[in-house]
Amino acid sequence: KAEEFINHEEILESIAWAEEHKNDVQLIDQLLELALDEGVLLGGGKELPLCEVEVELKSGSQTACAQYAQMLAARLRMEPESKSKFRRALSLAQEK
Repeated sequence: KAEEFINHEEILESIAWAEEHKNDVQLIDQLLELALDEGVLLGGGKELPLCEVEVELKSGSQTACAQYAQMLAARLRMEPESKSKFRRALSLAQEK
């Protein structure tokens, strides 16, 4: 099992490069972590620019966290991404 994990980690390093910046945001009754990932996804000799913001609830209300993420997305004109970085890089590699 550990060997499988190492192999997956090597695959991840070869298909995605991102610089991550994290900041905690303290609201009235909750603590959120905002992470900005900037870089590229690599697959099949192609590159896809990467720029995404993740909002993680550290403490407080899940509902309030979701509302904050929606407000942030609306203000910055962002759209949710359902696929992981790994899945997007695999899709890129499989494109003809």
